This record gives sequence, C-alpha cells and structure tokens, in this order.
Amino acid sequence: MPVDTVGIQTVSVPVAAVVDFARRAFAAVGVPEEDAARAGAALVDADVQGISTHGVKNLSGYVRAVRDGKVNPRPEVRVTGGTVPSGEAGKPTSAMVKMSGDNGLGHVAAGRGMETAIDLAREYGVGCVFMAQSNHYGASGYWARLAVRAGMAGFAVTNAMASIAPWGGTAPMIGNNPPAWAIPTFDDLAVGAAGNAAADPAEGAVIGYDMPDSIYLDMALSVVAGNRLDIYARRGLPIPSGWALDKDGEPSTDARVRAKGGTFAPVAEYKGYGLALLLSLFTSVLSGGAFDDEQLNATRQPDKWPSSATNRSHWFMAFDVTRLVPREEFGQRVREIAERIRSSDRKAGVDRLHVPGDMERERARRQLSEGLSYEPFILEDLKALAELLGIPLGL
Repeated sequence: MPVDTVGIQTVSVPVAAVVDFARRAFAAVGVPEEDAARAGAALVDADVQGISTHGVKNLSGYVRAVRDGKVNPRPEVRVTGGTVPSGEAGKPTSAMVKMSGDNGLGHVAAGRGMETAIDLAREYGVGCVFMAQSNHYGASGYWARLAVRAGMAGFAVTNAMASIAPWGGTAPMIGNNPPAWAIPTFDDLAVGAAGNAAADPAEGAVIGYDMPDSIYLDMALSVVAGNRLDIYARRGLPIPSGWALDKDGEPSTDARVRAKGGTFAPVAEYKGYGLALLLSLFTSVLSGGAFDDEQLNATRQPDKWPSSATNRSHWFMAFDVTRLVPREEFGQRVREIAERIRSSDRKAGVDRLHVPGDMERERARRQLSEGLSYEPFILEDLKALAELLGIPLGL
C-alpha cells in the first residue's frame, strides 16, 4: 500500500480479477483480444507495484477515449524511419528507428515499441526507438522492465502534456516527462506469489517476469505525478505544500490548482525542469511528435492544433549488456554494489536502506498474495464503467 493511503479506507480485490476486468473493458470497445489483455496487464502492474496514480484508476478514461473515437482501437503500429528504401520497407538498417503508434492505446503502442528495441538490441547490441502518434502509456517503469525480462537493461520515457513552467515562469510549457531505467542482476527469474512465473502479459501475467533483485527507477519530473493531485481532490483533501504552484508561481495546497491555471512543481527545481525539457526535445523532435505545450494547446484550441492532441511521443532503449561484460560478471557486480548500499550506515531512526525497485517489488509480492487495495471511489468508477459497457464487474 502506498504511504499516502495509510489511514484511508480500502477494499482488497484479487489481482487476477482486476486484470480480467481491464481486459474485458478494452475488448468491449473494439480493442483486439491480445491487445486488450496486454494493455490490461500493463495497467494493473502499476497497481501491483503501488503506483496507484497509473493503475485502473485511469481505465475509464482510456476506454472512453476509444469508445468516443479519440483513440484507434486497432492501430497499425509500424516502423516509419531508419529503414531501407521502398521495396524492403519496415526492415531496420541500424540500431535506431522511428515508429508510429497510429493513434492507438499507448499501452499497445509502447509494448510494440519496446519489443522492437529489444529485437534491435539482439542484432546490434543496442536498440533505440522513437515513437510518435501515440497516447498516454501508463507507468514508464513497466516498459523499461520489459527489457529486463529479455535479459537486457532498459530505458523508457514519454513526453506529456505541458504541466510544468520554465524555472521562474508561470505558464505550463513542459510535461513532467517521466523516465525509467531498469538494470538486470541475472538472478533467477521471479515467480509470482501464486507460484506461476509470468510468461506473456497477454495471458494475464502482471508481475513475475522481473528479476527478483533487478534495480529500476521510474520517476516523474514533477515532485509528484499529476494523478496524485486528482486522488487528493477525490478524497477532498489539500495537497502538501511544495507539490504544485498557483497561477502566480507560488506554492499551493489546492488539489485542483491545475484547473485554476497553476502548474506542477518540478523535482529539484531548475534541474528537474531542465531534465524534463531535454528529454522531451529528444523524444518529440526525433520521433516527429508534438512537443509538450503543443499537446496542451490542442486541448485548448483544437481548430488551431488539430493533430497535436493524439501525437504523444515515446523513447525506448534496450541494451544487451553481455556484449560488453559477461553475464555472470555483470550480474554479480550489480548485486554486490546493491548489497553494499543496503548494508551501509544508516542515520538514527532508519530501519532499512533500499535501492530503487526494492519497495515496489516487496509491495508487489504482498499484493499478489493478499490482493490489491483500492479506495472506494476507484471501485465506484469501475462499477460505473461496467454498467456503461454492459459487462459484468466481476470484482
């Protein structure tokens, strides 16, 4: 359970039931069965790891976007650049390619993007994919960890609708553009608490493909993910000072401050702003996608910016680390470094030290065994979605 749900009423639901409902909800609006299963597994993985901001809380929005014709349920996700001339179109000629998500679900497009990066890394040692014409893909960490499943290190980042002001400014110009890195230790493959090792997300696996001691970091470049403010608004609670700024650039505790012209506070002040900007320049310009403020402008002036709303960009990389360091040596060194950090001196009052991914992995194992903890408003949203689609809730 995330730290900020302590003291909040929750209901426990079996993981498999939530994955199945997400799959059925996507399928009900025309998403092909395999894509629906993969998108559902990716979405619920965020909840399994305690990243509730990117879990099924958002399922209704994704499904409604497909139903309303804003997102393509059957995209032709394809390579569009970095290939040989026509006649052999689609065959990469280098480790770096450009792809189109064809305005499909971000979870579907991202899966194929990272799979392409992994395939390129198998051939070239490193694979790099820039993807445009996509949509919100959930948590970046899921896509970076797909490379770990393939025995590689992974990187994933997406640009996002502008929500951060330039340092010292007040207007949202940059997204909170969350990067994620994942590095394998080549320990035994994890096995889910129920005893089944994950093989294919389309088969309903949520976790388990990840290495038990792999190290991964997934972070928004705002102090907290934007959906965290929405959760506080749904609870009727103020947000801690420092999470967001009002329209004048001053700290605010209003959970609805973004709707009133405010912005998210960048992590590490000007450093977070600068990192978010650079990541989006790589991601949007090299993919041919919309920059962060162009996505925002499209929601405010759709006639002026008609193509930007569905032109989110992603950047995926996979690294076959064994091209440079033998597998056993690499894994042993990573594990030794991680253990030195965990066992290093602690300040008073601190029980344990962690490396990135430790807490998420422990949370995942617990929730796979005990069930996912959801606040009542999330279950109410899922019930309303089931009624809208005419499918059983089954939770």
